[in-house]
Amino acid sequence: MSTHASNSRVNTVLSFSAALLSAGLGVWLLQHADSTLRIAGAVALVGAVLALASALVRRSALTTATPAPTSPPAPAVPSPGAPNAPAFDPATVADGGALRLLAKLQEQGRLIDFVMEDIRTVPDSQVAAVARVVHTGCRATLQSAFALQPLHVSAEGTTVTLESGFDPEAHRLLGKVAGTPPFTGTLLHRGWRSTMVKLPHATDPAKPHSGIVAPAEIELR
Repeated sequence: MSTHASNSRVNTVLSFSAALLSAGLGVWLLQHADSTLRIAGAVALVGAVLALASALVRRSALTTATPAPTSPPAPAVPSPGAPNAPAFDPATVADGGALRLLAKLQEQGRLIDFVMEDIRTVPDSQVAAVARVVHTGCRATLQSAFALQPLHVSAEGTTVTLESGFDPEAHRLLGKVAGTPPFTGTLLHRGWRSTMVKLPHATDPAKPHSGIVAPAEIELR
């Protein structure tokens, strides 16, 4: 497998994680926009963090990629209880940091359970109670992995002016965008920047990530 192909697969796996969270947020906003905007904002933040982790892993893969082995891969062994499940190819993940972060978000805040659940028929009061648990666990995980700071100190809803030379990567212009700076408009979202990244490390760096972000739990009788 070429380095380019491996990197492309990494992009696909991690971009899918971010897209999954964004899709969950879209459903959330459509169904509960009147009463749970704060919760939706927390889920959106998690999606943005995973997108950042994806970018970091892509850069790591480009700079540290090693030649693929010449011997053919061993045949996949189906896992018990899921005979038709596709085998996960560890070679598609150059760095398991993002997957370990996703696993930590699940472990501490049950994020995957929350996002993958169909909440369209669940009462708002019940969703809000569960969301508090998700928020607490995910917030602690994010704070341990990233140093997040808002890009703007002004309160949302206030008027801001972007002078010539502003950073286009740090600002998304909406509405009637025409002409040249300075631009004056309403701050809808302050944005986020991470000044520190500390993704969870593997206990055995030589062992490739299995792709499992949450093990199945079985209570024995």
